[in-house]
Amino acid sequence: MRERFRERFLGAWPQRDVSEEVIRESLRLTTTDEKDGQMLVAELLGHEVGFGFEPGDDLGDLADELADHIAENAEDDRWVGGGWREYRS
Repeated sequence: MRERFRERFLGAWPQRDVSEEVIRESLRLTTTDEKDGQMLVAELLGHEVGFGFEPGDDLGDLADELADHIAENAEDDRWVGGGWREYRS
């Protein structure tokens, strides 16, 4: 699952200014039990993001969605040419 997430993340953020090695070393995927249900949590580049899931949900598909979400946010937060990159639509 970790490799699937990593590959999806790398593909979703081709303009990244972070090495694959740093991404590989910083990536942690876990599931946690919260009071309102379970979450798939990705810790990556010093940030933690989680998506809730229900029993029976496809965690592979959820990991893909989470990787895409984090990549989009990482791209939006990238400093480009003296200013913050505009939001991609």
